[in-house]
Amino acid sequence: MVAVAPVLLLLAILGLVPASEIAIAIVHWIVTHVFGPRPLPRLELDAGVPSELRTLVVVPTLLTSEAGIEAQVGQLEVHYLANA
Repeated sequence: MVAVAPVLLLLAILGLVPASEIAIAIVHWIVTHVFGPRPLPRLELDAGVPSELRTLVVVPTLLTSEAGIEAQVGQLEVHYLANA
């Protein structure tokens, strides 16, 4: 006969992940319905970005071939032009 305590412990451990996923989904649903969407403030940067607001964006990339490098540089250019 199998002891009941180890089986219940195993079931509790196996049920912990799905229960936490359900709890997180419920919290996200409640937060989005209580607060709702709000527009984010924007910065007026018509004169350019001041030096105290500048950042460096790092894109990790594997440089495996010349064609891959050219494709990555093309993507960087597209991102730059889209966020002028």
